[in-house]
Amino acid sequence: MQHEIFTCSICYCPYDEDERLPRIIPICGHTFCSTCLVKLYEGELPVKCPLDKKTYLLKRRRLESFPINYSLKQGIQDTSNLNLCRHHNEALTLFCLQDKKRVCSCCVHCGEHQGHETKHITELKSKAE
Repeated sequence: MQHEIFTCSICYCPYDEDERLPRIIPICGHTFCSTCLVKLYEGELPVKCPLDKKTYLLKRRRLESFPINYSLKQGIQDTSNLNLCRHHNEALTLFCLQDKKRVCSCCVHCGEHQGHETKHITELKSKAE
């Protein structure tokens, strides 16, 4: 289950509470991750929104020039409580036996748990009962 609202429209990575914190371009209200905004303002000035090309004049080249999108940040926190992968926003339906943690199918097929032995959560629950 993909939650595209929780994904940066520049790099297509999910927002998180660290280097991909959702931040707003004040002139137009569009939101992008911190990593992409740093790349934008380290380039030529003024900053142009990648979506609508509106220009934003920075007083200083600082990430703090772009306010945090607290609504999206709250959504990220809420989805982390719903057993969704913070990297892929997919359900954590598998258990990685090597790392002893719940993972999504994307983590197993093309992510950091590729090649690890996994079991489906429902299989583990039925064995525990």
